[in-house]
Order: sequence, then C-alpha cells, then structure tokens
Amino acid sequence: MYSHQECIDWLIKGQAGITACYLISALIIGGNSYAGFNAVFLGLVFSGGIGATYYGLKMHVSRTHFGMLLGGAIILMFISLESSIFWGQYGDCSTPSNPNSRRLNPLGPECTHTATMKAVCTFSVFMFLSYIVMIALLVHFKDEILGSAPLQEGYNVVGQPGTAGGANQPPQNPYPVSVDI
Repeated sequence: MYSHQECIDWLIKGQAGITACYLISALIIGGNSYAGFNAVFLGLVFSGGIGATYYGLKMHVSRTHFGMLLGGAIILMFISLESSIFWGQYGDCSTPSNPNSRRLNPLGPECTHTATMKAVCTFSVFMFLSYIVMIALLVHFKDEILGSAPLQEGYNVVGQPGTAGGANQPPQNPYPVSVDI
C-alpha cells in the first residue's frame, strides 16, 4: 500500500504534466479574441496552484496553509469544470447547426484551432478530476499530514511566530528601558 506522501506526490506530478499540456494548448489558442487570454491565465493559475500545493505540503506544513490549500483546491476544481464546459461548447463551432457557436460569438464563430479548443476542454476535464482526487486525499489523510503541526498558530506582540497559544501571552516590552539615576 502506498503512503499518503507517495499518493500526493504522484498526484502533484500528474497535475504538473496535465498543466503543461494545458498551457501548450492554451498558448496555441491564445490569439482567440474572446477567451484566449483567459485560457492562458488559467494555465498559469493551475501552475501556481501546483506550486502552492507543493509548498504547503512539503516545505511548510501548518493548519493555516492546509486550510488555504484545501479551499484553493475546491475553487480550482470548479474553475476547471467551468473551463471544460466553456471550451467544450466553444470548440464545437465548426458545426453549422450548433446554436452555441452563434451565442458565444455573435460576430461569427472563430473556428480556428478547433482541435486545440477540444484539447483544452479535455485537459480541463483531467484537471477537474485530479482536483476531485486531491480534495479526497487531503480530507482522508488530514491527520497524517497535520500530525506534527501545532494546534494553534499565534503571533506574539513583536510579530515573531509564537508557540501554541502564543497569541494569549501577556504583552512584552520589545525595547526595555534602563534608567540610571
């Protein structure tokens, strides 16, 4: 059986591969006048999400980062679902009887690179499915991931990270004054 670290490592590597393919496809359709920039920007957001996942689970494990990571994964799951629906509808513009092509682009469909639009849709679906798996793994392995993280993260008066319950410590004077008489 695989450990939680191995499962999450393989998932992060898979997401990185899917994101690379998504970005290549998005750069090809980047000149699309209606949504090309959005596809490229979403690819960059996916890349940032993978970096944040790696940092939050490998470099600095804390309860705050874990919560932000889980919330970000949920948001990216829905954004990838939206992207897959949009590019699935928009990539079908070559069919003359398709009512969606006229509704999405009232000036006439931009039917260049339809195969690439469908590829962006496919990679968005894979990202959607991988985020479902990521959320399930994070929820399932929450105790193993946060095993050594402090229960409460606080900051003392000076602003340095405190120990558990550091926020409830009495104020300390960071600049002691000595008076000579």
